Amino acid sequence: MISRDSLKGITSVIAVGLAIFQIYFTAGFGIIDSQLLRTIHLGIVLALVFLYFPPKKLQEGEREHPGWLALDLVLICGAFATAYFLASDIDYYMERIRYVDPVSDAETVCATAAVLLVLEATRRVAGLPLVIVASAFLAYGLGGQYLPGILRHDGVTYKMLCEQLYLVTEGLYGIPLAVSSTMIFAFVMFGDVELTVHCAAELLKRAPEYDYLIAPEAKAIPLLYEMARQYGCKKWMLARKGVKLYMKDVIGVEVRSITTDHVQKLYIDGEDAALMKGKRILIVDDVISTGESLHALEELVLKAGGEIAGRMAILAEGEAQERDDLIYLEKLPLFNAKGKIIG
Repeated sequence: MISRDSLKGITSVIAVGLAIFQIYFTAGFGIIDSQLLRTIHLGIVLALVFLYFPPKKLQEGEREHPGWLALDLVLICGAFATAYFLASDIDYYMERIRYVDPVSDAETVCATAAVLLVLEATRRVAGLPLVIVASAFLAYGLGGQYLPGILRHDGVTYKMLCEQLYLVTEGLYGIPLAVSSTMIFAFVMFGDVELTVHCAAELLKRAPEYDYLIAPEAKAIPLLYEMARQYGCKKWMLARKGVKLYMKDVIGVEVRSITTDHVQKLYIDGEDAALMKGKRILIVDDVISTGESLHALEELVLKAGGEIAGRMAILAEGEAQERDDLIYLEKLPLFNAKGKIIG
């Protein structure tokens, strides 16, 4: 009898295939239109979600009902079918005029299926609350004309909604998926030990002389550790987002990062601060964009009496790419509302 465990080999092949596909086109070996890349990316990712995550969480010792796996195989076929529908005529969908060219019944069916598949995948990975929020906004788009006061809008037809969500580079194939299928896919692979080792080695080739490394919690920790290991440092510093019970004589600063919607604080332990005094400190981060986190680290170093030896990152975004005092390996592009790179 076919089970989810018996399909692990196929699942691994699909996952490896997606990785190779993404590396080939995001690393510059091949050229592919962004809309086609997003379409293929979403189709394969949906398939992997339905293979990895069963419809319901199983209790310890509980066996999955064969019908659930059969359902998932149907959903996987649906994911591939909705992706193939666009990919098979991608030139047309790249050139069609939105809100002018008619939306066919087949396009409406595929759009509906694609949205339902994404909602179901979201439920399995992120939970039901996010699905409820997304569904509420979809309902608002269709029924906003019936609401009172400032909540009221002119409303859209069902086919207009399908077009916006499925046939253009917005909706399902908007900026989040554009980033996911390009830079973020490559960067999430930062969890790969081999990639971390190579990034650390490349940064160390360009690094100025220093005594200690410091980075903010938490995504930069693997890079920080590997750079220290390769350089032969027996100690590195971590700026934490909260004060731990064992920390004494804490030094803290405030920061508003581009990845957060509120002010955060960074802290270092008093013992670390004492070690930093009069020493050359190299600041390291995974991505630098607005420079707010970097500025906070600089304040921490100066408050501890350390000297800033340099600033380094894997990726630089936006204005950070123009900084003369920043050493980084690659640029992280910015996208406009149409998914085009603007910087």
